[in-house]
Amino acid sequence: MKETLLSLLKLAEIDGRINKLKDEQDEIPRQVKDDSQDIITRQDLIEKTSRDITEKELTKKTLTDFIQEKNQWVTSREDLVKDIKTNKEYQAALKEVATAKKEIKDKETALQGLVPDLEAKVTELAKIKDENTPIIDTLKSKILQYKLRFEDLKLELAKTRQERSEAKKNITNKDILNYYEKIHTRIEPAIAKVDNNCICTECGTHLLPQTYNLVAVGKEIQTCNGCKRIIYIEEILAEAG
Repeated sequence: MKETLLSLLKLAEIDGRINKLKDEQDEIPRQVKDDSQDIITRQDLIEKTSRDITEKELTKKTLTDFIQEKNQWVTSREDLVKDIKTNKEYQAALKEVATAKKEIKDKETALQGLVPDLEAKVTELAKIKDENTPIIDTLKSKILQYKLRFEDLKLELAKTRQERSEAKKNITNKDILNYYEKIHTRIEPAIAKVDNNCICTECGTHLLPQTYNLVAVGKEIQTCNGCKRIIYIEEILAEAG
């Protein structure tokens, strides 16, 4: 029975490694998702700031073109005013010129206010890129490493599961093996050490002295009446080893 316990301990050790590999594998998609979202957030900030600059540059061009065209129109109109014969037409022309000049002044005022904002946005974009581009590159590299690690974990899990299959062959008592597998699906580890105070070190249940003695004799597999794990005494198995 001690040989069976030693085989169960080996199986439990393999199961522990499998669980760690699975936990790491399960964590990778979350890490990839979080880092991908971080990349998107940072890229969105860069793109939004770039769009703001593009819009301001377009507004600047529109204002500049308007001012240039309207100034040309005013110059041309003022030349024509000199040749107007009637007072009514003359006053109407002057009014048109005055209105155009006011429009020019309004656009120049808007342009004067826009230029500093545009320059500030350009500076802001440069800072945002300096801060975020290296981080984005690092995150992309991490995601690549996660994906490579995920593939490595597949291979490690396949190899370890094969090792588990081989370890199960050393447990000839199928009833005990089936019991272990039943507990294994419910709780980890499926086997627990009992200390010198007759306490299950996994769940803390205080076992009866006679149960401890039965474990010590080692003729039959014993279980914790609290967590139902298969129990063993480390010192006795060490002697058996």
